[in-house]
Amino acid sequence: MQRDDLIRDLRRFATKNGLPFDLMKGKGKGSHHTVLVGTKTTTLQSGEYTPFMVRRILNQLGIDPAAL
Repeated sequence: MQRDDLIRDLRRFATKNGLPFDLMKGKGKGSHHTVLVGTKTTTLQSGEYTPFMVRRILNQLGIDPAAL
């Protein structure tokens, strides 16, 4: 999964559940982006994500992987 695909899925999840979503491109270092879903934030690096990395990111945001 690419970073842009994950961002798209997170945006859809937030919209569907009435949660705030924000993508802060300038806040991360280099090619990293900071994502806010609800009240939790995490940093996303560029590139391809393994299923383990996706689960870890969703866990940081408090999202059940089955909900995506």
